[in-house]
Amino acid sequence: MNIIISGPQGSGKGTQAKMLAERYGYLHLDNGSMLRKIAANDEEIRNLLDSGNLVPDKKMLALMDIYLSDTYGKYENIIFDGFPRTTDQYIELKKWLTEKNQHVDNAVVLTISEDETIRRLSARRVHKTTGEIYNLITKVPPEDVTEDDLVQREDDKPDSIRKRLTLFNEKTKPLFELYKNDGILVEVNGEQSIEDIFSEIEHKLNLKN
Repeated sequence: MNIIISGPQGSGKGTQAKMLAERYGYLHLDNGSMLRKIAANDEEIRNLLDSGNLVPDKKMLALMDIYLSDTYGKYENIIFDGFPRTTDQYIELKKWLTEKNQHVDNAVVLTISEDETIRRLSARRVHKTTGEIYNLITKVPPEDVTEDDLVQREDDKPDSIRKRLTLFNEKTKPLFELYKNDGILVEVNGEQSIEDIFSEIEHKLNLKN
């Protein structure tokens, strides 16, 4: 089963994707992590990421193809996290999976309010040394990590968050209607605890035996 997991910034989709992968043996295909790994040896991708530009859709799928072939060896039981972000990307993803005799089974969308997004992301902090991401609300740092060890990224400040939300509403939210039309939309309340969100996903995807 191939699953797309989506939702606004701060909805916890990465956490849920990781938990699903660990519990059920899926591959968690984190788009951002994949690109960073590729960029380490690919100057073209590194320059795109450094400049803040998006990787073209067809190029992205070609990179995914190579990455999956090299690291996973198949095109099923994948959780797509961070891709697709636009309707064009979704259309291309479906074509690509069809070529592999696969398809998207479910698109899990975590729903949270704009106020909750701002509240959560404003509380996000990054460890200066390790790069570990914590959240003062949902993922509190351990006792040996002090306030001086942490930094708030510029894009996690309220004004930047609102700009990103505008982009999400313009580019990504229209996807949800396509998921609904394709009969794969699974909406989950993202304002619950991490455990309750996970339990709802399990239930709605009929993962529990």
